[in-house]
Amino acid sequence: MARFCLLVSFGALTGLLSGGSVSAVAKSSESTKPNAAVIYWQAFAAMPPLDGIAQKNFDAAAKSAYEPVDNQLLLIVTMFEKSLAVLHRAHDIPACDWQLDFEQGPELTLPHLEKARKLGRAALLRAKLRYASGENDSANADIVAVLKLARDCGSSPSLISILVDGAMEKTAINVLAANLWRLSGEQLEQLTRSIKQLPETASLVEGVEQEERAFGGWLERLIDAEVAKLQDPAAGSVLLAAVNKRLGAADTGKPDPTQSEALRRYEMIQTLTVADVYAMLRRMRVDYKRIVEIASLDYSKQPALWEEFEADLSKAKKLSVREDLNRMLSVSFLPSVSRFSDRVARIQIQRHLIQLAIQVQHHGPAILKSAEASAHGKIGYRKTETGFELQAAMASSDQPEVLRVGLSE
Repeated sequence: MARFCLLVSFGALTGLLSGGSVSAVAKSSESTKPNAAVIYWQAFAAMPPLDGIAQKNFDAAAKSAYEPVDNQLLLIVTMFEKSLAVLHRAHDIPACDWQLDFEQGPELTLPHLEKARKLGRAALLRAKLRYASGENDSANADIVAVLKLARDCGSSPSLISILVDGAMEKTAINVLAANLWRLSGEQLEQLTRSIKQLPETASLVEGVEQEERAFGGWLERLIDAEVAKLQDPAAGSVLLAAVNKRLGAADTGKPDPTQSEALRRYEMIQTLTVADVYAMLRRMRVDYKRIVEIASLDYSKQPALWEEFEADLSKAKKLSVREDLNRMLSVSFLPSVSRFSDRVARIQIQRHLIQLAIQVQHHGPAILKSAEASAHGKIGYRKTETGFELQAAMASSDQPEVLRVGLSE
């Protein structure tokens, strides 16, 4: 701390000697916007290490919204008190920038995501304890803090960040839904306001566009570097092998002569030139643009188009004709966005259902008649022995997305 103060004082003194002022230094400091990511990292640093058994029990307990927290887990949750206090500080900071270097492409690491999930699990376990002991306001605050943390993870336009956001939100929503019956009308209204104030997250389209920029740019730089080493325009197969090796793809080598189909594909690949590999890269970017086009459409229109797109890739993977070589990079490295699309749609539905569930809990099921329609159609309501459930149809499945509200699964 003393060294930090000396550095600040020296900086201010340097500013004065060069014609500046202390107020200018202070103004520069004040202009720095608060960043929730900085606070989250402080919370991560304060998290306790858990041994194998404790970690296993901790993870298992966090998966269920309904199982009570036993005394053993109570001790573990208590160990997180310091980090959970810091978590709540981040709730009031709107901006969150994880400072991700997307230039690293597929080599980018995202350590904050697993740490966020661990911290979120601890907060949800404490929320369950607080609900059970009647501390509903504090429990609601834990739920909202986890939702804010999840949304802040999902603010980064990467597909994995969006998925982690969805997984964390779903778990938090389930814990909240299991305990809505405990809340007063005033608490339900405050909860509605808090949820509406949560930050927006990156869309699937933004995630794919960022993936194309990051991975496509990284891959192009890699290919350029390998081409400079090879200095042989006919060495396309060698170039492709170098790319696959960097990306961790297995090198199977030349197939056994008895494997006629595999040998045919291998020999076709050997005819590749450097220009062919650059053509593959251009085609991969075209395929990314097609993915963006599909993801931009209404969700109900997407499943059939994803099926058509993925069928084309599967066909190209067989390398039946030489033109199929043009999509080798696409076949190998494009993300399965249809599955991403489905999971993003499900969390969007869950967000809608929990807001409706709060209103139903507060005003009764009749509120659904005047509620804002879901993009996925009519919301179904069913009373259960211990509460109720809401359902919304899924364009990609015969099984609806369901939110169960009450005491049991």
